[in-house]
Amino acid sequence: MATYRPHHVHLMSHDAMAAGAYYERMFGAELVASKGANGLPRANMKLGDQII
Repeated sequence: MATYRPHHVHLMSHDAMAAGAYYERMFGAELVASKGANGLPRANMKLGDQII
């Protein structure tokens, strides 16, 4: 039987950088600021081996 695991998770927020800072502070996530395809701020985070 095949084993599946998630590649990444999407979370929506009105303030991506504030949400990213929260995950960085509370869970030790590695925050990488970027911009989405629409030009809006985007926060990519690495938490363990998961991309959020």
